[in-house]
Amino acid sequence: MLEGAQDLYAIAEFAIGLAGFAAIALVLGRRDSALALVLGRRSGGLDPASAFAVRSMIVSAVGPGFLAFVPIVLFRLGLEPADVWRAASAAYVTATIGFAAPIALLQRRNHRERVEGQRSAFLSFGLWILVVVSVLANLANALGIPAGSVVGPYLLGLWMTLAVSGILFVTMVFGFLS
Repeated sequence: MLEGAQDLYAIAEFAIGLAGFAAIALVLGRRDSALALVLGRRSGGLDPASAFAVRSMIVSAVGPGFLAFVPIVLFRLGLEPADVWRAASAAYVTATIGFAAPIALLQRRNHRERVEGQRSAFLSFGLWILVVVSVLANLANALGIPAGSVVGPYLLGLWMTLAVSGILFVTMVFGFLS
């Protein structure tokens, strides 16, 4: 049995649930829905910032859901546990940077079009700190620093990415983004 496998299944279940809630929020955020009314959008659906947050929320929930199965598949393919976590961490870094860079560019473009409030800037900075810390931890794990390769940084990265999704969900539902 692969160390941390039960944690990976829990992450996958949590990710699926969070992505489902985000998808429901996106659907309800359309025209004349209850969530659109709560967010103060009577006829236009979600404003661009909230729609971007919901899309980011879905990506940051679905990503860990898929990445939770990478170590399990690698282990079943016959890799040694230390190699599993090194390869999984490398996959995490690659996937996160591959999605985070375009999101950062889109976020920058969206924020040029509107004046960003202090609360939104603080939230954005905090979320990016979570992403950067998780990428650095997994990069070190992929490189075998400090010694060998372990499950901890990988699980930390997945949970931090889910935390980003959860924070976006809570802020959107309570209207902190607008």
